[in-house]
Amino acid sequence: MHVSQEPRRITVVSFPRDLMIPIPECLDDEGNVRSAMSKQPLNTAYTDGGLNCVVKTISELRRGQRPLGDE
Repeated sequence: MHVSQEPRRITVVSFPRDLMIPIPECLDDEGNVRSAMSKQPLNTAYTDGGLNCVVKTISELRRGQRPLGDE
């Protein structure tokens, strides 16, 4: 979610939980390394590795893309 200053706008981006994407190697919530996976539903990143893995997965997905909100 992004909230701009002026003019006041809120931008929210939603990713479907069943979106099939590669999941990178990441650390789970307890600090254990989770192996990378190819073409898995996004919710697998959460169930297998927790929020840390979801954040890394989305960050990797956005790599090379324009920052959200760019026009």
